[in-house]
Amino acid sequence: MWHPRGPNNTEAWRWFLIDKIPRKRSKKSCATITYVISRAPGGMTEQDDMENWNYAHNASKGTIARRTPYNYEMGIGALRKTLGFQEWSLKRSAKKIKGGSIADGLP
Repeated sequence: MWHPRGPNNTEAWRWFLIDKIPRKRSKKSCATITYVISRAPGGMTEQDDMENWNYAHNASKGTIARRTPYNYEMGIGALRKTLGFQEWSLKRSAKKIKGGSIADGLP
């Protein structure tokens, strides 16, 4: 989750959901393993384009960008019913089994 914290400053939050912990492992060790697996250089959710983000940030301070109004609404006023995660993932799995595209029905 990205939180604007002021001009030129954004804070990113990340949560890790961990299943029930076996007795031999502590919650902290499972959380550490989950963090390392997902954030390591080959991790699935690593934000490895920091250089690109910095360029985009600097470009948005330029002359042309200042003339262009940004739209920060991000869907404000467009309320809609969304599926719960379990219902959504089951529907995607069923489509894949039937040979449909997994991308169908993405939120």
